Amino acid sequence: MTTYADIPDTELDIDKPVKSSTAKQQRDNPLAIMEGDPTAVAAGKGVNIDFDEGAGSQTAIKTDEIDTQKILVPDGFGSVKWSSERVGMFLIERKQIAGAVQNVTFSGLDGDADEVYKLIGRIIKPAGVAAYRFRPNGLTTNQSMGVTSNGTFALFGTLDFLTAVIAAGNIISFECLIHARETVEATGMDRQFIGKAMESGSALQVNDFGGVWGGAGNITSLLVSSSIASGIGIGSTFELFKLVQ
Repeated sequence: MTTYADIPDTELDIDKPVKSSTAKQQRDNPLAIMEGDPTAVAAGKGVNIDFDEGAGSQTAIKTDEIDTQKILVPDGFGSVKWSSERVGMFLIERKQIAGAVQNVTFSGLDGDADEVYKLIGRIIKPAGVAAYRFRPNGLTTNQSMGVTSNGTFALFGTLDFLTAVIAAGNIISFECLIHARETVEATGMDRQFIGKAMESGSALQVNDFGGVWGGAGNITSLLVSSSIASGIGIGSTFELFKLVQ
């Protein structure tokens, strides 16, 4: 460990030549402070950081403070503190498909508590025509949505946010904002969702979609479902986020 050495003010007089020993101290002291040299701590120039709680150091970082989910936030007194309080959209889970499937499921949700979700996906489409839809709690009933495709209102009452018709191997990208709680003020209001989907390849299809989920109850799981077996190909990815406020 580098040793801290105090530099007297007399050694820093404007008209006094700099000694090699003084220059060495100026070089080494910042490193000694960073390393927590006891001499620097005793002189009030640094802090000894000890990851073992209560190990007699001047300032200890408790093990429960070492958390990748915590961030530095203002403490209201001109300094900062570690906090698990976060604001914004934060990732719940990411899925990458290793083998073609018909459904991708996010479980362990609590829509009434979380209120808002955002789902992003890229689907590698295998051969065949396939339609894709969302299924809250696995349900296929009490749902209604409308779709505008390439700027023209195309469908109403469908459950499919996109019907992919072009060549296998092309990519479908989508994002969907989900209001997963009935309402803050009242109950009995349908849960709503709105988003965009695009299929690219030899032709381009861009869809705007939105709809309601009625009678789903608290959303504890969410499926992205294909109309055909293995309709979600290898390499497809899905990310589900929730609002933290």
